[in-house]
Amino acid sequence: MKKKLVVMVLYVSVPLCANQYFNYFWANYQHFGGNATESEKWYNHLLDNPNHSPFTNKGYLHFLNDRGNHKRIVELMPKLEISFKKDPDVQLIFVTALKKTGKTIEADDRIIRLSQSFKEHPEIVFQAAETLTRNKKMENALALIDN
Repeated sequence: MKKKLVVMVLYVSVPLCANQYFNYFWANYQHFGGNATESEKWYNHLLDNPNHSPFTNKGYLHFLNDRGNHKRIVELMPKLEISFKKDPDVQLIFVTALKKTGKTIEADDRIIRLSQSFKEHPEIVFQAAETLTRNKKMENALALIDN
């Protein structure tokens, strides 16, 4: 009886997971193939599923960033910040989106905080030093680069 139950659960659940993976890979394929309309359709189809993995959002964030849809990224940030707290590439997308939507002070604060967590990441350190320089904090910018 237990074997039948396990087989039945696998029979039902494996196609659902496989379908999510297909949607994610197909959305990425369309994105990198330059077909933005189809890519967006597949990402939306994927995100409509309440059980989708939060990490499928990374591809969607890159898609939105490439398309310049920074307003949508800012809308998604509160929901996705925890999942991508330790991902410097996604954090840079968040900073860019904040800058592009006119939230410069929030972007500056975020990039400076990120430079403390990702001291070895060249783009984060560069942007943080640039921010400090723009805010006339030259000594802090030099200290950041030296560390």
